[in-house]
Amino acid sequence: IQPLGALGQRKKRKKKIAQIEAEVQKELQQFHLTPELGKAVLVSLYWAEGSKGRGMLKFANTDPRLMSLFITLLRENYVLDERKFRVGLHLHWYHQEKKVKKYWSELLEIPEIQFHKVYRKKRSKERVFRKNIGGICFLYYNSDYLREQVVHYAYTFGEKITGKIEALVA
Repeated sequence: IQPLGALGQRKKRKKKIAQIEAEVQKELQQFHLTPELGKAVLVSLYWAEGSKGRGMLKFANTDPRLMSLFITLLRENYVLDERKFRVGLHLHWYHQEKKVKKYWSELLEIPEIQFHKVYRKKRSKERVFRKNIGGICFLYYNSDYLREQVVHYAYTFGEKITGKIEALVA
């Protein structure tokens, strides 16, 4: 009887997700992306998922939709030299390197020649992990100036919303 219960739960979840997707589609019909909102989304993504270290802009994630959104907004909001992009991949034992590199190259529109050597994650026998489509993708853009622009825009944007200056006390 347990398999039947699980099947019922999956059907119930599918129905709920379909309803949510319809509600979101209806709500977003009226949505218009302004350049200011696009830039705010970009810097918020970087603030949450980007590296705050110096040297270059670094953004990493496993979700292809998020990586595509980030690089699209980056290209729309800044004048970039496409030759400064680099991609790094951290893959598990089950990933096929050639397929994954091709996948990310096409998605991000960055030639494979601009990819770093793939890092193979060590296999863990103790941990149970969730398989993903393309490992962890690291997007690099070699410009500390651009990184500073994005980070400080994010901080200022956050201060504008909260009305507070959030500085770390040394």
